[in-house]
Amino acid sequence: QMLGVIALFSAARIVLHATERANLTIFVGLFVLIFLERIAIAVAQLPAIASATFMLTLAIALVLTFWFARRVGRAGDRSWLRYAAHLVMLGLALALLAEIGGWTDLGALLGQGILTSAVVAVFYYTAVIALTGLLGYALASPTLRRSHVVDHNQALLQRQMERGVRWLGVGLWLNLVLRGLGLQSAAIEAMRALLRASVEVGELSLSLGSVLAFVLTLLTAMLLARIVNRILEDDVYPRTALPRGIPYALSTLVRYG
Repeated sequence: QMLGVIALFSAARIVLHATERANLTIFVGLFVLIFLERIAIAVAQLPAIASATFMLTLAIALVLTFWFARRVGRAGDRSWLRYAAHLVMLGLALALLAEIGGWTDLGALLGQGILTSAVVAVFYYTAVIALTGLLGYALASPTLRRSHVVDHNQALLQRQMERGVRWLGVGLWLNLVLRGLGLQSAAIEAMRALLRASVEVGELSLSLGSVLAFVLTLLTAMLLARIVNRILEDDVYPRTALPRGIPYALSTLVRYG
């Protein structure tokens, strides 16, 4: 727990330097929320004090989220951030009402789930920023820039890698949130049931999983063929003395292969 609190300072320093969306108030609020959550855990044997501390934590989180939503709205930022903030506010309000009404388990599930998800999201966002910077540094290195593909498409490669790292972070965050809420097994079983859903027409039986596998395989093959051909055309053919027409034939064979 101490390492998690200390790591929040490093995360705050990285995020504050990397994006204009965050400011010090957000991280001060997160630190206060984590501190109150630790207090609630420490006084768990005193139900009244633990419940009061948890309700105070939810109230502060609700105010902080409301302030963030207002700030995002004034800045004209992406709409999904506003929707996410409003959804978080709704969840925190329901958790606070559940705690006040005596539904402690429901309040803990919603409140602690949202708070833990927010803190984990900060750490994952920090990791994405750091990894993106390292990828940009690697692409700009003299070693990789010897390749014509990297040298001529550095901005495109960096943009695509940043997008891939961002989606990887979202996937890992979602997996950790589902595991923390105890819903990972249920989500996996629901996904398996969805992929096993099939349609039968006479002797033909098609499942959603097999159709998706076919589409993903086809798209992956097309992308791989495009990448290999780009490397051949930019890095291999200019360094060789092939007769006219041979490079085109080789690229065609590679693409179909």
